Amino acid sequence: MPELTEDARKQLQEAFLEIAFRANRLREWVDLDKELRVLELSFGDFTREVSAVVVAIGGGGAPVNTGRMGDLWSRISETDFVDLQSFSDSLKYINRASRAEQSNGAGNPSDATALTKVSLEALFDLTRQIQKAIDEAAYKKLQQRCLSFQQGLKKEISMYKQSVRQELLNLCEMTSQVRMQL
Repeated sequence: MPELTEDARKQLQEAFLEIAFRANRLREWVDLDKELRVLELSFGDFTREVSAVVVAIGGGGAPVNTGRMGDLWSRISETDFVDLQSFSDSLKYINRASRAEQSNGAGNPSDATALTKVSLEALFDLTRQIQKAIDEAAYKKLQQRCLSFQQGLKKEISMYKQSVRQELLNLCEMTSQVRMQL
C-alpha cells in the first residue's frame, strides 16, 4: 500500500471527523425519535381518557371520575415532558452544522439536515394550555387541545424522520467517497 502524503492524511482526517460528527448527529435524531414515540404512546392513552370523560359528561347522569385522566396527565407532565425537555436541552449535534456544512454555507437547501432544527417550544406551549384546561375543568377545550397536541407531535415526528433519512443518506455517500479515496 502506498504511503499517504501529508495532504491526503489531512483530507482523510477531515473526512473521518465529518463522518463522526454526522454519526453522532444521527444518534441524537434516533434518540429524539424514541423520546417522541414514548410521549406519543402516553399522550394517546391520555387523549382516549379525555374523550371518555367528555362522552360521560355529555351523557349526563352519574358523576364523572377524572382520576385516571389526572393520573395519566401527572405521569406525562412529570416524567415524559421532563425527560423530553432534558433531552432537548442536552443536544450537542442536531442544532449545529458540521464543519463541511459550515464551509459549504450551512443552510444550503441541498442539505436538509442543516436546515432542520429541534424546537419543541410549540409543543410545550400546548402543554401549558392543556394544563389550564384541566385546572378549569374545561373538558371540551381540553379535548381540542389534545387534538392540537397530537397533530403537532405527529408533524414533529414526521419532520424528524425525514432528517434521519437524509442523515443516513449523507453518511452513506460520505463513507463511499472516503472508501473511493482510499
